[in-house]
Amino acid sequence: MKRQIFALAAIALLNSSGYSASKKYELNDSHFHLTNYIQEGTDIRDFLKIMGNKVGRSTLFGIPLQQQWMHASTGDFAPNYYLQTDAPLYYYSFTDAHIAMTYKSLSKKDQARFDPMITGFNPTDMYAADHIRRVLTTFPGVFSGIGEFSIHKEFVSSKVAGEVATLNNKALDRILDFAGEVGLPAILHCDVNVPFPKTQPRPLHRQDVGRTFCSPSQNHDHLGPCGTGSRGATGGGPGRPGGTGHQQPSFKSCLLRSLLG
Repeated sequence: MKRQIFALAAIALLNSSGYSASKKYELNDSHFHLTNYIQEGTDIRDFLKIMGNKVGRSTLFGIPLQQQWMHASTGDFAPNYYLQTDAPLYYYSFTDAHIAMTYKSLSKKDQARFDPMITGFNPTDMYAADHIRRVLTTFPGVFSGIGEFSIHKEFVSSKVAGEVATLNNKALDRILDFAGEVGLPAILHCDVNVPFPKTQPRPLHRQDVGRTFCSPSQNHDHLGPCGTGSRGATGGGPGRPGGTGHQQPSFKSCLLRSLLG
């Protein structure tokens, strides 16, 4: 089956909705974490007040990583951020259920301003795609896409217990193949370089990023980079209103291809 990837396309998803930026609203938000690294955060109704009449529609996702409170490392101090302790981070799948139930607690009118995203999976796990499918069937009509999840992220990747995520991992292939199969846009974080790089001819991850996003041999027919006015499946995803599956070209996607190619 020809590979279909709807990657990093929250902007296209939001712009296709009834809450696209217009005279009524100034913008849509394609990157919002409701929770932090200890699964705490702003009450959704307080966030609606923050959105006010400025933000029309927003993605809605947690953080897939939980910071461990290791008493041997910080004693009675409870870290709430990954830079506050040497203890590891671990994947926290319950974040998806929390986001779903938070979304379902809203009125239909308020729900229409959010696009919940699935993020509680380990991108090195070949079963990750099965988790995504399971969440979709457990909470039908709730989720619009996948993400944000990280591959290479400064100071975070080295703290995650277990296998290190990479763009070449077969588990990531399964995730993106499934996303294309069911028409889910995905938001993916991947640094092109490492912090404080030594002298080197090019950024450390540039080649892998270029291969993933730009190589015709990968058959990435529906690919758009995060934060560049990307393209992807429009509409609300499986079970959500407004989905057409139509792909729109992106000038900035083409620009990224020229920079990384």
